[in-house]
Amino acid sequence: GFVDDAVDYVNNFQFVVDETPFSSLEFLIGIHVAYLVILYSLQHYMQDKQTPKWVKPFAFVHNVFMAALSGIMLVGVLVGAYQDQRFTSLEAFGCHPPKKEYTG
Repeated sequence: GFVDDAVDYVNNFQFVVDETPFSSLEFLIGIHVAYLVILYSLQHYMQDKQTPKWVKPFAFVHNVFMAALSGIMLVGVLVGAYQDQRFTSLEAFGCHPPKKEYTG
């Protein structure tokens, strides 16, 4: 199913420059230049304008939502690290996961 395919993709993932999507140097430079152009253009455009009243509540809801997602991802990473026995030593945590036997 979909979940098994996703797990297989993650477990067999290999990062290859210029083959992995969005990994080319041209893309990385281009996206950073585009970000800076948009950022400074919007700052210049909004310079003389008053901030709309809906921005603060929207920003608050957005930040709460992002904090909740970050917490959920943190729990997922910690559970995965625990299941992978990453907390047995500093080397297992940061460098080499313990080898384990896989059974059916």
